[in-house]
Amino acid sequence: MPELDGIGLVRHVRTWSPDLPIVLMTAYASLDLTIDALNEGATSFLRKPFDLHALVEAVNRALARRKSLQEKFASPAPAPLAYLSDSLKQATPPAERSHLLLQATVELTHSTAAALFAFQGDDSALVDSFNPIPGRTFHRLARQAYREARTVFHPEPSDPAEARRGEPTDGVSLAVPCNLYGCVTHVLCLHAEGPGFQAGAVELAEIMASSVAAVLNHSEAALDREILFLETVKALAAALDQRDAYTCRHSRRVAQIAVAIGREMGLSCRELQELELAGTLHDIGKIGIPDAVLQKSGRLNPTEYQMIQEHPVKGYRILKSIQRLARVSEAVYSHHERYDGTGYPRGLRGEDIPVAGAIVAVADTLDTLMSNRRYRKKKSFEAALRIIEANSGSQFHPRVVAALKRVDRARLPV
Repeated sequence: MPELDGIGLVRHVRTWSPDLPIVLMTAYASLDLTIDALNEGATSFLRKPFDLHALVEAVNRALARRKSLQEKFASPAPAPLAYLSDSLKQATPPAERSHLLLQATVELTHSTAAALFAFQGDDSALVDSFNPIPGRTFHRLARQAYREARTVFHPEPSDPAEARRGEPTDGVSLAVPCNLYGCVTHVLCLHAEGPGFQAGAVELAEIMASSVAAVLNHSEAALDREILFLETVKALAAALDQRDAYTCRHSRRVAQIAVAIGREMGLSCRELQELELAGTLHDIGKIGIPDAVLQKSGRLNPTEYQMIQEHPVKGYRILKSIQRLARVSEAVYSHHERYDGTGYPRGLRGEDIPVAGAIVAVADTLDTLMSNRRYRKKKSFEAALRIIEANSGSQFHPRVVAALKRVDRARLPV
């Protein structure tokens, strides 16, 4: 919007309609954006890109809690957020930043206990705690939230919406994953006694958690550069997908499938971040291929087929000059290699194929099989999995196929 950003619009709307629930849509939810938006009265966030179901759910949730959220955020409660913003800018050591984040979250959500865990693979470490509850409830919840990459409760409500509405309970603990670029790096745990969490507290905890990983892993300037870089390269991949209705959002789905497989294989956080980029950019080399070839409905002639086969090489050449993408470029280079050595462009075999490239190969095939194409209709997940299993050890790395079979179907965008 000319001369007006999202925060400015929220501020303007609040001047004439203080009660109106506002769902803010943003490419990334930084801590400063969260603080500014909450101070101005936004009630919910959606990360771009989002699907229609997520939007409808956010709107319905905001309307259902209109009165309670108005009472919560119209009070002086946001003051700790403003204090937190100023304090974080002065708090350089990660330990100091984590303590400030934990303290502010406890105050804002009216929790009675809290803990923050850091994860590296399946290994967890307690970063900080506030009045920890006895027993190992937080440890158990943190591991579950990490493994499932979702907010979990104890006791688990029969309807998760009940906990979000602040229904009376005998005390509730929750664990919120802190996600950075598709990788859970930390888990925030909270506990509320008596009636449990107040209305809006769970959502506020999730908003705060969205900033924890970024704040603890990057300085503000480095984070801005990282986000700008990642959004730029992802925009290139999205532009490529949009050239053909049959491949729309294909790269994003491949990235999500690849990360799910990588998690099952025990890859580190850094490796999962690189894997997400490799999945997103695996077809970036097609950007120089004419639409007449990419969108051809009939059989490709030998010249056209050779042009398609060159896209891993072209993608590698585009990415290899960027130091940040050295290993990503190797994955892009090798995602059409075959385990038996008959793939292209280099004819790599077995363990010579980079693990990320072998994972992207399986993720790419799964999404392609489950998507409509001009020359065939999409297959079911079960049928696609059978085809991939049948080619384990020839086209695909057996260890990657085994990991795909272990992935919870609910975590796949298919």
